[in-house]
This record gives sequence, C-alpha cells and structure tokens, in this order.
Amino acid sequence: MKKTVCIFLAIISLIALAGLAACNKPVGNLPLICRVINPVEGIDAKEEFTKWNSEPAAVEGRAQTLTVTVNGESLTGNYSNSAYVNWCPEMKHNYMTENLVSFSVNDEGTVIYYNNPYPGTGEAITKDAATEIAKAFIKTIYPDADLDKYSLSANVNKDDNSFSIAFIKYAGEIISFDHVEVNVDSTGTVREYSSFIFGKISDDLASAFDADKMKKKITAKCDSISKAAKKQYDSLVYDDYSYILTLDEEGNAAMVVLTEIRCQKEHEEIVSASAETVVLYFPNDTLK
Repeated sequence: MKKTVCIFLAIISLIALAGLAACNKPVGNLPLICRVINPVEGIDAKEEFTKWNSEPAAVEGRAQTLTVTVNGESLTGNYSNSAYVNWCPEMKHNYMTENLVSFSVNDEGTVIYYNNPYPGTGEAITKDAATEIAKAFIKTIYPDADLDKYSLSANVNKDDNSFSIAFIKYAGEIISFDHVEVNVDSTGTVREYSSFIFGKISDDLASAFDADKMKKKITAKCDSISKAAKKQYDSLVYDDYSYILTLDEEGNAAMVVLTEIRCQKEHEEIVSASAETVVLYFPNDTLK
C-alpha cells in the first residue's frame, strides 16, 4: 500500500509538471492520449485529450477580491487566474493576499489550495503530531470528512524535517484522485494544503470498469502508435500500467492510465532500451 501511495504522489507531480492541453472523441472506443513523456523515435503518439488545460488563464466574471477563512484565519486575496485541477473536472480560482499567502477556491467556493510562505517557530514535533495537525486542518475545511475511509501516507521530508500528510481514497483496489495533502513544518505550522475532488469518489465506482478489457484497449492503442517503432527495434514491451480513477465533468467514472512503451534492441547478450511514457485517458464510455 505504501509503495502504491508513493507512486500516486509521484504521478501527481509528474502530471503537474507535464501539464495538459481539448477533448476529441475516442476513436474505435480506444483511450485518448493526454501526454507524451520522453518521446521515442518511431512512436507516433499525438496528444488527443486537451480539455482540462493546466495553463492558468483569467476567467471573466470572477470576484477580483475574495475573503476566506483558513485554519481560523481570515484571508483576503486578489484574483490572479484560474485553471483546472490536474486530471480532475474541477476548476481552481487562484488568489493571493498582500502578505503573499496564496489560496484557491473551486466553483463551489471551497478552499482547495493554500500556501503559507512563513515558517513557524518553536519546538520540533513528531510525525504523529503532524498527522493530527493535518487532520484538524482538513476538518476546518471539510467538517464532515470521514478520513477513516482514506489511506494515510505520512512522510518526513529530510531536507527541512517537514511532514507531508496525505489522505487518498481507494475505490476497491484502485487508487483515485480523491485526495487531500497537507504539508506541516517541523514546528507544527501548516505551510501548504491541496485537495483533489475530495469526497467525490464513491466506493461503488470500482465496478465502473473492466480491467481485462481496458488492458486490451491499452495494447491496441500502443500497437496503433508503434508501427514504425516495431520495424526499428527487436521488441516492444508495454505491460506496466498505473491506473488512477477520476471523474468526468458529469460526475461519471473515468480513468487515467500511465503506460511505458519500452523499445528494445538486442546485441548478443546486451539489451539496450529506450522508453516513452504515454498517459491515456479513458472516458466513461470506454471503460468497459
């Protein structure tokens, strides 16, 4: 479980750095390519899903100033821009106070991001204490949150002895983007918080997809974009998948899948390989 959670958090960072860019209809009921990482010659992977654009932009009609309460503190910020939360049908509207504290709200007005640039002072705390501080902070934003339904990941950042506390929802055995993370510094001050469609993934969504059929569709998609590469390499392997459950804009189950296409050349007993990571998006009507 711990390894899976770490992979999930790494994927979140990877996708955030890569970004997204419109949503075409799936061809032949196959998934759509969302992002290509480390392109390999011979793989014809073109981005097809770009609706959830991660590039921030101003949204007309947004309040230019907004006051929210975070952890008991009233914050008034000036509007800067808006963007989709990565891989989720949730828009975040970004604000910053005169003291350079930043926060974001979704369309419902819930605070889904907070960054405090000021470190705390005082005695060092333990990881258990940091976890309790994170839980209390989350409860100020989501009073009815049942964190017992989430998997806990609590890690110490060796660079500054801060703590990353994450609660991630699983639907059956499948990890989801229903997620909240709090960064607590070594003295117990909450420095950063973010949430992803928190509380919106239900347990029954685990039955929304057929894993075997999805694997066949992943293989078919990889085959369709690797025809030239198959002529250039001795073998192609794509059997390592990372599934993450998300929602579409209608609230239906959808899936993001990362798969690595390994292109291998063999010379006597030496095997050299180049690998391209393809991020696939399965709209709801392609899950089965």
